[in-house]
Amino acid sequence: NAFRSQVAEAYARQFGGPQVEVFSAGVAAQPIDPDLVPILQEDGIEVREPQSRSVEPEMMRQVDMVVTLCDPDNAACPIPPAGVQHVNWTIPGWNKFSSNRQEGLRALRDAIRDHTRQLINDLITPPGP
Repeated sequence: NAFRSQVAEAYARQFGGPQVEVFSAGVAAQPIDPDLVPILQEDGIEVREPQSRSVEPEMMRQVDMVVTLCDPDNAACPIPPAGVQHVNWTIPGWNKFSSNRQEGLRALRDAIRDHTRQLINDLITPPGP
């Protein structure tokens, strides 16, 4: 689902601040899952865009890094053009975390938050001696 990228975008904005320019897009434009909005709000995250954008190859050529968040059970995942730094996170659907939808969405949120925090820390922390 496209909401994975929206969640990652929201956390990247929070963790990266003005040092990081970020936007999300999915294989196809989709509205965010309305059940996810209050779960993000629990963690202090406001959803900026109610619908994801559709990713275009030209869009991916204009960025420094593309992060894909793919469900291993879903074959649709964008492939960045050659020469663009690419990070892929395997993020399963909420139902792989829990049979309870709310708990599964929270676990999905937390997994994306943790991946995003680590990536942002790696990007903005200067290398050691």
